[in-house]
Amino acid sequence: MLLLDLVVHYENCVSRLRETEAGLDCGASQSVPVPLTCHREIEEAWSKVFTAANFYILQEQLSKIADFEIFETLEGTDSQRFIVARKEKKKSLYLVDYLCVNLEAKMRCTC
Repeated sequence: MLLLDLVVHYENCVSRLRETEAGLDCGASQSVPVPLTCHREIEEAWSKVFTAANFYILQEQLSKIADFEIFETLEGTDSQRFIVARKEKKKSLYLVDYLCVNLEAKMRCTC
């Protein structure tokens, strides 16, 4: 392939990629994913922030949260500890620690 042909071919490929991306951006901006879980408010907020592909990944993770239940909350000055278990299998408990120091939030889980 001649150098001139390579440059023309490259420009055509870049042009097609830009057109495809513009079409996908247009479609994503004009559609709103449908909330499916019991956490409707969170899903509606996420649908405005994330692309549809990323939203569906987060929605799948959010649906798994419904399987868990908080049994007890222990509060400290800058921290909270939640004792969490699955609704069906209450034998295995998880400890979730939430620390907020100097407006920096950190979470830790025993899972």
